[in-house]
Amino acid sequence: MKTKLTVFLCLVLSVSILAQKIPIKWGKISKADLEMKSCDFDPDADAMILGDYGALRIDLSSGGIWYIMDYHVRIKIFKKSAFDRGDISIPYYSYGNGEKISGFKAQVILPNGKKRILGKKEIFDEKINKYWSDKKIAAPALEEGCIIEYKYKKKSNQIYYLEDWYFQTDIPTRVSEFHTNIPDWFRYIAFSQGLSPLVDEKKYSKNLITPRRGTVANINSGGVGRPGGNAAATIVNTRYYMQNVPALKREQFITTMGDYYSKVSLQLQAVKFPNSTSENVTTSWPKIAESLEENPSFGDQLNKKKYTKKLMDAISRSLASAKSDQEKVEILYDYISQNVTWNKLYGFTSSSLDDAFEKKAATSGELNLMFIALCRRSNIKAFPVLISTRDHGRPMEYYPKTDQFNHVVSFVDVGGKLTLFDVGDSNRDPSLLRLNSLNYKGWAVDGVNSQWIDLPAPTDKETTMAVLNLDENGTLSGNVNQRFKGYCALDGRTAYFKNKEKDNKHIKEDWQETFPDIVIEKIDFENEKKVNDPLKCALEISIPQAAQVSDGFIYVSPMLGLGLDENPLKQKKRTFPVELPVKTNEQYILNLTIPEGYEVVELPEQISTTMDTGGAKFQFRVSQNENTIQVISKVE
Repeated sequence: MKTKLTVFLCLVLSVSILAQKIPIKWGKISKADLEMKSCDFDPDADAMILGDYGALRIDLSSGGIWYIMDYHVRIKIFKKSAFDRGDISIPYYSYGNGEKISGFKAQVILPNGKKRILGKKEIFDEKINKYWSDKKIAAPALEEGCIIEYKYKKKSNQIYYLEDWYFQTDIPTRVSEFHTNIPDWFRYIAFSQGLSPLVDEKKYSKNLITPRRGTVANINSGGVGRPGGNAAATIVNTRYYMQNVPALKREQFITTMGDYYSKVSLQLQAVKFPNSTSENVTTSWPKIAESLEENPSFGDQLNKKKYTKKLMDAISRSLASAKSDQEKVEILYDYISQNVTWNKLYGFTSSSLDDAFEKKAATSGELNLMFIALCRRSNIKAFPVLISTRDHGRPMEYYPKTDQFNHVVSFVDVGGKLTLFDVGDSNRDPSLLRLNSLNYKGWAVDGVNSQWIDLPAPTDKETTMAVLNLDENGTLSGNVNQRFKGYCALDGRTAYFKNKEKDNKHIKEDWQETFPDIVIEKIDFENEKKVNDPLKCALEISIPQAAQVSDGFIYVSPMLGLGLDENPLKQKKRTFPVELPVKTNEQYILNLTIPEGYEVVELPEQISTTMDTGGAKFQFRVSQNENTIQVISKVE
């Protein structure tokens, strides 16, 4: 199913079909809602949203420009499986007080109508990182049939992109309603994803304070705004409305549900204050590229030597031995990966790349900007590529906005060939981006040559070759050799170095899940530090009672517990496309010698099948040569 995207050209769209009244009032719960046993349009749902209401307004009263958002949510719990709905997390951008949460109230209404008000123990703040915090609710002692209700106010200076409103979640919603009250001095463009909401618009007049000069300079580099004063404005009140919204359940092998939930997004397009000309805020990709090149936290970091002086001093001796650009790139990549740790945060840079280098910890963007800056200082062409990670959502190519990106990767000219790099893990093959980075497209920032580029999906390759002997007691013994290339090699290396001091205990534990009595005589790894080469693992094993012996027959499963035990795609009806981040190529070869005095009575059926679209192939072949049986299994 393709995601539908509707663009409302401007907020003067009017469909006057709905009366604009608040859908829910605090604490006013009907008897019918208290006695409700299930959702009438989704009887199997373990919970539903009875009402989800938001009212957003632009606030100019302090002389600055903020938006204030009032939220009110009411959730009905039908089954014990939904008790985790009482654990609620509301993230907000706390850095520099850019956003604030206030007026928080929460309560649980029991089926008998009694109310349990939540206090400070159940409502608290938690710091996520330097930039983000969480307002959290932990509603205790829930009961089947109870209702959770909470409300709060959010104040934000991020007026370029207003709060996204999601009409849809993973449980059904009876009513979802979003109101905006915006002076006609600000013209926003609205985007609707998924199911389109009903829209109702009204206007009224009101005197407002005009913002002080320069208070919205972050919207456009020339700055807009005039000295404070009162002026008449037309307030555009828009109501977005949906009812009986079906749940969208997460399925395996997708990016993020944010790419599929029905929502509306608002982006500032133009500003026109009283007695001034209209100024476009909406920009273009070339203008964004230009502004990024001049940005102290982005372009300056790449081009001005003062931000990478300590980095360059630290690596200059190693670079002196390089005989080609290829060697320089390898040295730079390895040095940053081994000497600066990824702090698990996505994002761009803050103040100075040298500062991050000295701390020995950096965001994903800082790591790649370090790499690009050092490449440029080494006379190697390199450009940043802005991307949105898989869990952040798919980027929109048609509309220039930078907040859709949360990560930077590197685009480097190596020997006349542009190659993508994603610095941050010394165990990962440099030819591989982070798995989370594989989200179709990225925007390469190169001045007037800036453009969208593909982020190709590589192929994971895993090969297992087993040469085993079967004895009359059902014991299998022999050698198993495995070869990993791609992200499976990264996983293997990460596990290897984590368990190296524990005698590779993880390998034994993996095999013991299938064969508890297995004896592993020897484990040898090869290329564990050579990330450009396949990771190899050789085992000497003995598995007592691996086969079943009964009445002169031996029954043996040829797959050794490898491969899939069951189909991971069990839905009778799939809502979303199967979205794998990488291609896979798995091959298993077994050469099995049977015990003397035995003959083969029955072999597994051979299979060769391909999906109609060519998206997947499976082959299973079995052959016999005297007392040796060969099994070959391939999955692509």
